[in-house]
Amino acid sequence: MERTQHNVSADPAGTSPFPRPRAPLALAAAVLLLAGCATLTPAQQDKLADYKLFAHRVTQAYGKPDIQIMVGDSNAYGDGVSLMRPDGWMILSPTVLTPVTGRYAGFAYSRDFAFAHELGHYVTNRFGCGPNCESAVNVEAVKILTVGRPDFWTSEQRAFNHSVSFIWSLKELQDKGRPVVKGHWTACQEIADLVAHYPAYGGKTC
Repeated sequence: MERTQHNVSADPAGTSPFPRPRAPLALAAAVLLLAGCATLTPAQQDKLADYKLFAHRVTQAYGKPDIQIMVGDSNAYGDGVSLMRPDGWMILSPTVLTPVTGRYAGFAYSRDFAFAHELGHYVTNRFGCGPNCESAVNVEAVKILTVGRPDFWTSEQRAFNHSVSFIWSLKELQDKGRPVVKGHWTACQEIADLVAHYPAYGGKTC
């Protein structure tokens, strides 16, 4: 398949709230568009740039190299599902970059948890160990939200509330027949686990 790669600076404006490493990063964040698989609209391109900056803040805070992003769907998991690889490549579904419709229309950051979850795999180096890994990454994603978008997810509780709400939306889809993503518990089980890790916030379970 023909591929077109665009190298981009992860933080061209120098707006990261974290100090840069003493040695420059050897690899800048990159975006790989699979020709014929992902053609981005201007709105999707803007969202992708936003997520690149989000990822840059997180990798700097965790002392990890910047990730590279390939826009397309992971055949192993189905349409609409993104995938983080141990080598620092993220396969980012175009769905995550699409403007939100329905009851979440106008809420620009309603998919932040999905992106933070994938980054959680990378910064914690948890891959391929099943539901326990996925739930542990959910817990880390709450913290990642406050790092990646500190001007919006201004507290851990606000990030937690968003995370639980996002998994509740998955529960609704599963109730309508959507299969559970491979390697995950059901949404209800993941909600219960996340709430158990943050008992002070009193999240709702199924």
